[in-house]
Amino acid sequence: MEDNAIPSKQLVLQRVRNRIIEYFELAGDPQAQAKFGPNMVVSYWEDWQSLLYASRLPAPVFSAPELSAMQAFDLSWHAVANITSNPMPPIALLRGNPIWQLFTSSAANALAVFAIRGRFSEDREAVT
Repeated sequence: MEDNAIPSKQLVLQRVRNRIIEYFELAGDPQAQAKFGPNMVVSYWEDWQSLLYASRLPAPVFSAPELSAMQAFDLSWHAVANITSNPMPPIALLRGNPIWQLFTSSAANALAVFAIRGRFSEDREAVT
């Protein structure tokens, strides 16, 4: 693909997929959470929430199990967002909270689902 070419819809979705995988790597890793802080970890997901509709994240770039994993994670995200103050308490305090633990494990579970097919190319349409 040329540097100035407009990417196809599928290529854009592949890039979105890769960013979502990166998010799950962050949200599912307590060490990464500590590095970025809870406010950033939680707030960053808001960038992707408007895409949580199958029509916006279609196959073949997103599989049905991947969409389900994202929706399950989103439920845990809402639980965290609804019970924590703004600004959020330090990560060390959150780690003992069962809702935060669910948030972290839901992100790790979603990452495991996405890892089955892995990242897609950023430069060419993947054959899926």
